[in-house]
Amino acid sequence: MGIRLLGVLPVTNCGSICIHEIEDDRVLASFNGEHPEWCDTAERPMSDYIGDEAEEDEVAPGFMFGALFVPFCAVMRI
Repeated sequence: MGIRLLGVLPVTNCGSICIHEIEDDRVLASFNGEHPEWCDTAERPMSDYIGDEAEEDEVAPGFMFGALFVPFCAVMRI
């Protein structure tokens, strides 16, 4: 039996970041389901993603996957 899949974030036409587990302060994620690793949760300003339409103090929860911030609001639930 394979590892459970909760959601995905398409990154390229042939690759996605997969989320397998979410705990209090960390996320088990992988690229295309290969070699999952634990990533710490983080927050970034919403204005980084939707521009000037966001409130100044609004933040997006997510996690860092390498150098890429993955906001939970962009992940498609499976």
